[in-house]
Amino acid sequence: SLSRDYLPRSPVSFPMVAGKRNAFVACLIVSVAVSATANNFASRIKAEILGDYNFVTVVPDSFIQLCFNLVFVIVLAMRHQIHPAQLKYLFCCGTRWSDLGAWKFLVLAGVNDIANNVTGLAAQPHLTTFMMSLMDQAT
Repeated sequence: SLSRDYLPRSPVSFPMVAGKRNAFVACLIVSVAVSATANNFASRIKAEILGDYNFVTVVPDSFIQLCFNLVFVIVLAMRHQIHPAQLKYLFCCGTRWSDLGAWKFLVLAGVNDIANNVTGLAAQPHLTTFMMSLMDQAT
């Protein structure tokens, strides 16, 4: 069994004062809302072009998401912002379910995300942008 030394003992502290941290979090929230809305409108344009065949874009979309997340983890590991024990716990392998690392949960989440993408992209040509946004929030 792995030791639990990789868990943080206290919340992560940023070298900012509280007011700047709150403004930073507010900016992140606004940027997520704006980028998600822009993504929905861009996806709607793609759905209009591809029509009933919009679901085939799930392969390149999923590949791009995988590459982005892998690059993000690699950069954090190279900058030593991920403790080696965390990586060991994440990628641990074994013969029983309980011996597997946290990657098992990432695989399950990824399978559900792909199912969401396939069904969402198949339905997108038949939905308004607003309905697609609501559907994305529900899944």
